Amino acid sequence: MNLLASLRYLVALDEHKHFGRAALACHITQPALSNALRALEQEFGTTIINRGRVFVGLTPEGERVLATAQRMMHERELLQQDYAVWQTNPSEISLSALCPLRCPLRLALPRCCKHSTQASCQRCYPCRQTRSKTA
Repeated sequence: MNLLASLRYLVALDEHKHFGRAALACHITQPALSNALRALEQEFGTTIINRGRVFVGLTPEGERVLATAQRMMHERELLQQDYAVWQTNPSEISLSALCPLRCPLRLALPRCCKHSTQASCQRCYPCRQTRSKTA
């Protein structure tokens, strides 16, 4: 079972309130969505979805799992955005996915003198060794 995918299916079910439409939104079949959600229930050992002839709603336990799933989907999106930034500018990393306050904290990573315009730096081991030998 892919836990992240199953949680995404749960979020889609909550948004669409219908198994078939949730499955379409997730680009899977309705039986595949139902099976993944049943596997999620087995994983947690509790009923998450109130089922009738149609989707009835989530159980109280299901609401807790849904809240966690929504947070995880949000964190996944932030991580993907950070990765996209890192791909275009490897010297900059965003810690927004790690910051509990969701602040847009950005740090410039120290560069070794081989990659920077400085003659040497104090941070990397080779530069410190070179400086200590010449001093």
